Amino acid sequence: MKQNSGDKRCVAIVTALATKRPVKDFEDWCNHKPPYSELEMATFLFMNGLACNLGLGKDYFYSEIDVSDSEGKEILLSPKFELTAEHEVTISFKIKDIPAIFIVESGSDETHALYWDGEMLYDPNPMTPNGRPFSSYKILKYFPIIKVGVTQ
Repeated sequence: MKQNSGDKRCVAIVTALATKRPVKDFEDWCNHKPPYSELEMATFLFMNGLACNLGLGKDYFYSEIDVSDSEGKEILLSPKFELTAEHEVTISFKIKDIPAIFIVESGSDETHALYWDGEMLYDPNPMTPNGRPFSSYKILKYFPIIKVGVTQ
């Protein structure tokens, strides 16, 4: 599923991929034109039996996130936390088989949303093939997705 170039519908598309619902359902629910917010994304996910945390990202005290893929066997997300100017801590955890939405840098002061199904990375940008490696993106936020007992 791809957006049209420049239409700012990436959040709608990755939310649709995560919920397995048509993009139109999300857009109708939002009831406004794109861009769509992370709060709208999280609320729609929850309404469809999925929850994401508030996101691990630059807004929340870390300096960078690295993702390493050792030939598909183990994928590690490694945020680096700055404790002080001289001290930092890096925590690594496996993300294979854990769906997530990533917010990445996209040009000057722009962001872009990607969907990770636990096996493959989906990029709604029509110019970018799906399955592109994590290393080709600057990750700003990470929203792991889990199933919850609430359905519409």
